[in-house]
Amino acid sequence: MRQDATGNPGQRGRWGARLRALACGLAFSGLMTLAFPPIGWWWCSLIAIAPLILATSLTGARPRSVGVWAGLGTSVFWAQTHLWIWTEDVAPLGLVFLVPLLCVYPGLFVWLGARLAGRGRGVAWVWAAPLLWGGLEAVRALVAFDGYPWFLLGHPLIDAPRWGSGAPGLAWPAAYVGAIGVSALAAVASGLVADPWRRRARRWSIAGLVVLVAWVGLGPVLAHRETGDRTMRIGVVQTNVAQDNKIGWRPVDQLRDFQRFAELTVEAARRGPDLIVWPETMA
Repeated sequence: MRQDATGNPGQRGRWGARLRALACGLAFSGLMTLAFPPIGWWWCSLIAIAPLILATSLTGARPRSVGVWAGLGTSVFWAQTHLWIWTEDVAPLGLVFLVPLLCVYPGLFVWLGARLAGRGRGVAWVWAAPLLWGGLEAVRALVAFDGYPWFLLGHPLIDAPRWGSGAPGLAWPAAYVGAIGVSALAAVASGLVADPWRRRARRWSIAGLVVLVAWVGLGPVLAHRETGDRTMRIGVVQTNVAQDNKIGWRPVDQLRDFQRFAELTVEAARRGPDLIVWPETMA
């Protein structure tokens, strides 16, 4: 790393660290894009935040700067997954504000991780990653602006192979710890990948392996316990209303559409379902 006369990193060194942080953010974007549909390589979510963990150890620039550039790299994923907001004319201007807001969370992860690691003192990421990432996901999904629980790290794991009677494979802990808990388990896997096998982290890495083995191994056990007929008849009211009704749904249109929804609901009820489901925000 080049330094100036005072011993501080030079301009070239700072830009090198920033570009490497940007590359880590882009790697996160690539892995998350592969994990979600239409590609659906769910296993990519298990290593998706490993590049962000690596970004926390970058030297040559301040942790805050590294976090900003890593967060900027994640904008590719957030932009392409929310492009429909623009193309469907739902809230085009909202996309301009939403993408930078979503970039803040992985950027904070890198910044806080770099501070936690102490710029060289080291930290066992197998426990730090689930705490940091799970905490930030909880803020995003449940607290900030009434919550935005879309595209969480654990969501793709619903497509992992299933066991026995169809019990969710790696997604089964969601019944006990929610989707954010599944994200934290995925972060354990990323931490295990990113953690160097050094003496200080060895015991934590072994503990992380135990957690992952239990995560995988308990799935078949729980699936074997599933007995009896647990099927339900569900009626789904498909309203087929355009997305732009959120910004141009006149009262007369709302009344007309609501009457149609009611007719479809009565029709579905005649078929004896246990539950009738409407789309969100339709009333």
